[in-house]
Amino acid sequence: MDPRQTSTKKLFIVAFCGTLDDMIMFIAVIMGESMLWTSLVVGSITASFAIALLCWQISRFEPLANCVKKVPVWSLFGFLAIYVLIEGLFVY
Repeated sequence: MDPRQTSTKKLFIVAFCGTLDDMIMFIAVIMGESMLWTSLVVGSITASFAIALLCWQISRFEPLANCVKKVPVWSLFGFLAIYVLIEGLFVY
């Protein structure tokens, strides 16, 4: 099997599984009856394909892919943690 085809399949699987955890947070929305559960499932699947497509397109653009590869993972998590902290302290 072609390694590119395998990595594309893995990308779609990771993108889909990554949106499944969001569905747990949607329980409150479903219980509040503000949205149908089918709408949430369709939206979640659509979002996972959109994320996978975006990542796939970025990986195909060599200069941007190389730039992203140079960013350390710890800095991404650090930025995300600071963003969530500030959002939690000042927005809510």
